[in-house]
Amino acid sequence: MDADLTRFELLRNVIDALKANAPVASVVIAVLAFLVSLATYRRAWRWRSEAEPAFVQVQGDMLLFPEFKRADVDPVFIGWLANCGDGRAFNVEAIGINCDAEVWDCRQIGETVLGEQTKWIMTNTGRIVELTNETMRFWVTITPPRDPSRDIEPDLTKLELGVHWVSSPTRLRRCRYRQFPLLGIEPWKCGPLERLRRWHRDRKGHRRFHELDRKRALGQRKLLS
Repeated sequence: MDADLTRFELLRNVIDALKANAPVASVVIAVLAFLVSLATYRRAWRWRSEAEPAFVQVQGDMLLFPEFKRADVDPVFIGWLANCGDGRAFNVEAIGINCDAEVWDCRQIGETVLGEQTKWIMTNTGRIVELTNETMRFWVTITPPRDPSRDIEPDLTKLELGVHWVSSPTRLRRCRYRQFPLLGIEPWKCGPLERLRRWHRDRKGHRRFHELDRKRALGQRKLLS
């Protein structure tokens, strides 16, 4: 009983204090409401749906290696792209770092019967309209650079694949970029220093991608003029 009376008196004292300092109470309530709104917005932004491209390499002379060789493409590395995120990725392009990367839309026709190889239709698309979660559909071939004047790193660990895409809604032109090493495996979870290194690497690669894109567009305009 005494404890309940003490709580009631404490609550009454708080109400009296707020009435005596009405302007201060209004400011405090407004600040608390702003902080709650900011925390809600941050949580919604952090947990929004995002695309997550994944690059899966295929090792050895298997699957599409003979098909690409028949198409006069001799890749050093080959793998397929898929979207393993819960968002959507549009206008997807691949760029090779210290190498050349090409995107292929490969469709399988028929099935392997009595030892006969499966037939594939391969189209060099250059870019993907929408990257889905369909496996072994969009392939990437990594070949040595065609331009001998380019400064190439001799270390194979420097070969990387950059993937650029536009997130939904596309009208906002919000683009993202992710870079994958072709040799070595990056852990899914890592410490803050490793996350900072990857962020800096992707940010630098993103700027490089748009610089090359502007140069390519400028060269096309010069040819058309």
